[in-house]
Amino acid sequence: LSLVRTNMPSRMGRRPRKRRSVSMWLAKADRHDLAPTRLNVSLLASQLRDEHIWLKSRANRWASPWLYAGATGRGRDQFYRRCVDENYSQYCHRDSPLPPQPGAATPVLTGGAWHFAAPNRQVAAGEAAEAACPARCAEGGVCAMPLADAVVPLARCDCGPYRWGPDCSLPVLTHRRCIHNDSQPWKCEQRLCGPEDERRERDASVIDKNGARVDLVAQGRCGVWHSLPPSLCPAGCNGRGRCTGTAGRPMCMCFPGFAGASCEPLSSNCMRDCSGHGACLDGFCHCTLPYSGIDCAHHPTAPIRCSARPCVYVYDLPARLNSLGSNHNSQWRHRSMGETQRKAPWLFLEGLLDSGHRTTVAAEADYFYVPFHDWHGCWGPNAPIYRAHRYISTVYPFYNASRGSDHLWFLQRDAGSCSTLWGSVRDELSLGTVLQHWGGTTGLFGKVEKRCYRRGQDLVVPSAMNPDRITKSPFWPVLEPRAPPPARTTTLFFSGALCWPTWTKARDLGALEKKCATSFTGRPKSDYRPPVKRYSFGHRYSLWQRFRDRRGYRFLPSDYLPAVNRSLSLDDEILRAQYCLAPSGAGWGMRAVHALVLGCVPVVVQHDGAHDPVAQAFEHDLLDWDDFAVLVRHDELPQLDRVLERTDLRAKQAGLRRVWTRMVWRRWLPQKRRGELPGTDAFETIMQLLAARVTPLTEARREAHLVPRRP
Repeated sequence: LSLVRTNMPSRMGRRPRKRRSVSMWLAKADRHDLAPTRLNVSLLASQLRDEHIWLKSRANRWASPWLYAGATGRGRDQFYRRCVDENYSQYCHRDSPLPPQPGAATPVLTGGAWHFAAPNRQVAAGEAAEAACPARCAEGGVCAMPLADAVVPLARCDCGPYRWGPDCSLPVLTHRRCIHNDSQPWKCEQRLCGPEDERRERDASVIDKNGARVDLVAQGRCGVWHSLPPSLCPAGCNGRGRCTGTAGRPMCMCFPGFAGASCEPLSSNCMRDCSGHGACLDGFCHCTLPYSGIDCAHHPTAPIRCSARPCVYVYDLPARLNSLGSNHNSQWRHRSMGETQRKAPWLFLEGLLDSGHRTTVAAEADYFYVPFHDWHGCWGPNAPIYRAHRYISTVYPFYNASRGSDHLWFLQRDAGSCSTLWGSVRDELSLGTVLQHWGGTTGLFGKVEKRCYRRGQDLVVPSAMNPDRITKSPFWPVLEPRAPPPARTTTLFFSGALCWPTWTKARDLGALEKKCATSFTGRPKSDYRPPVKRYSFGHRYSLWQRFRDRRGYRFLPSDYLPAVNRSLSLDDEILRAQYCLAPSGAGWGMRAVHALVLGCVPVVVQHDGAHDPVAQAFEHDLLDWDDFAVLVRHDELPQLDRVLERTDLRAKQAGLRRVWTRMVWRRWLPQKRRGELPGTDAFETIMQLLAARVTPLTEARREAHLVPRRP
């Protein structure tokens, strides 16, 4: 609720009359776990017309990522901080209009790109796209013709970074942490203004006191300013920065991803370096016609054929659904940029695009992969999933033909595909295969949620790990002199937060006890936005209480200040430990994989006693984790020390050596070291498992129309 700010303007200097604000209604919904649709919608709508609502995000003061438009009727001006289940799904779908039909005269913005009714398909390659798109589209973007399998012949004008409009001719500043909104084209793309503009406004659109939307761009006003005319700066900053300084010394203030006197691209961070058919601009491939796609490999008359099973058709999505998506990181390949463990979807996509499994011929495809960029973290709106689903189910025929049973999705969220405060993805992913890091049937609240991990249908895959850590593995082939690994003198090691929120530090035992009690019960507190109930199933704190003083057990909680070790070398500690505690947190974590690769036997304590234990990477499909890890059930936790004493350590360590490479993403290693990995990696393991499912999947397709729709 900290994201919601209400300002009730006074009338004629009088104090505003007392009435329940929207914030109070949303607070009530939080306390009683009510869906917004159960509130009095008419009352909400009337109050929103009287109140001046401002939505702010701590990470972005220009535009709130929780704001959506496109609803109709009396709920037109409603702002939902959260929506749930089918109501949210339907609401968000209204934000992605259907593509234009043949003969349409005006373009349609859907999926974050403008679509135009294309001429006859028989036009020569490249000419069809040029004929349908505006003349200037190719200057600031890519004019792409969807592949021959598209339902409707369309041309798509896909704007590059810091370019916007139906012809990509307008220079803009893109808000990186803003969710693109088709019904509000200027919500995330803010026009660059010059000195000739009359007013300096921060936002491209605002809400007046009557709840009506005021479009400043349509009125000739905009928000991000050049202090000088762009023509005074070198090459006008190429539309990738602001012209600042003085008339005598103009200079470009470049946007992220660009640098230099005229804002040139920093480095190549595009998929497959655009296949040699385009220029890389901040993660976006500016393709040369007639090539298009996320890596400029799509050609209307030269299809890509599969050479290895399973064959996977990779959808060609608009850039603002993947390479320029919400919260995207164009510098993802740089190890120091972003969270390493959350880069697995990009590594999987890059490996797929560069492998013999890829095809653009739908008839030979075993699977269809949706390469969307998801919102990562514990939580976040499901809009990226909804909009990607809307796009593939309206532009292409494949999803509807199989009801998604042959579709692959990759979700990196902490609770995987489980429902959250922002809704359910049950309808969109009901029959599809989800690659995810979380193998639990419970979500952030410690209870069974809709569309969580499904054994036999989904795949639990390992997260990415820093390459420098991988090469420290005692199993890594010794090709050059290095120091011998240290002796493993620590019996059990753990480092990390004990309770939620992880950033709140306790100064004494009393404060830690109070914090952990709240963390497990999920009682409302200002630091809990939104609340995470049953953090780590309560295991971290209970084990620390019981075993922190036991000889050989080394606990270093990061949220208990007296125990914080600022000189801690996590890798060295793991290399000196025999066993490493691997509990869950607010969802999946990478402790089990980290410990496994560095030769420490993972002690997996991810069982709440009421549901199935959380499945680990490739468990149930290929690997038996009991061969190389210690799997501790809920009722065994008080006797953890006895469990470890009965364990055959040498046998577990031998098991680690057999499987450790399957937890590593080969493409994340430096190019010269990829060939040194002595075994099958994570990507290759995924493809092996998918290949084994091809025959059952074919049978499932035949009966897909008999599968009843879940209520």
